[in-house]
Amino acid sequence: MIAANSPCFVSEVVVCEVVWVLGRSYQVGREEIARVLRQLLRARHLTFPKGERLSRALSAFEPGRGDFTDYLIRETAREAGCEAVATFDRELLREPGFVASS
Repeated sequence: MIAANSPCFVSEVVVCEVVWVLGRSYQVGREEIARVLRQLLRARHLTFPKGERLSRALSAFEPGRGDFTDYLIRETAREAGCEAVATFDRELLREPGFVASS
């Protein structure tokens, strides 16, 4: 049995799914999605594997051209020491940290 005051773990995959469902299924805009995610990241009863990485991805997502997942991948790559992520998405090529996939 889990204690009532135990934090609930939320994986990055779950966060990506939440963003996708809100945007695609419920047509929630980027601004509102960002507001909801910020509230989730601040919730004391939730724990995330890399909250700071999610926050950086969120900060890029709100004004950005790509999907939240794109920015999370970029932040993960940066933490691994990579300078850029290869992509086929032409919109992302206008943003730092993305290069054309050959």
